[in-house]
Amino acid sequence: MRMPLIWIEKHPIEKWKRMSQTITTGVRPKRGPQLWRAGTVLVATAVAIVAWLIFVPVIGIDLAVGSGLTAQTIGLFQFIIVSFLAGGAAWALLAICERLFRRRGRLVWRITAWVVLALSLLGPVSMAAFDGVLAALVVVHLAVGSVLILGLSRRT
Repeated sequence: MRMPLIWIEKHPIEKWKRMSQTITTGVRPKRGPQLWRAGTVLVATAVAIVAWLIFVPVIGIDLAVGSGLTAQTIGLFQFIIVSFLAGGAAWALLAICERLFRRRGRLVWRITAWVVLALSLLGPVSMAAFDGVLAALVVVHLAVGSVLILGLSRRT
């Protein structure tokens, strides 16, 4: 029940009660989506780390792409940095889509994210990765991308 302004001015105790109720039950910023999305980025990075630990030390695949003098070995540091940056970029694009498209923002983002994930699979193929290396990199792309897409597009 909303009290008239005259009532508040005449009775300062009632004004104090209303102010304290507003302070304790007032609108607080939603931290749920931000925490969930930050956690999703961290989980995607953890998935990349676990994948590297399985493929390199356990299975023994040398994650080298390219050939000859241009061959580059993909280390754990690259996995961490790239998955973390991909998660940050995905989160930023989601925020932009939610702002621009309001109700349809998450749908637009999901479609865009799946297309980007599909296009990212061209990277291992174009870098002349072969056999086990190609399979490992495709699995990592799909795992990290799926975690990001499913986690970030969740409604909280």
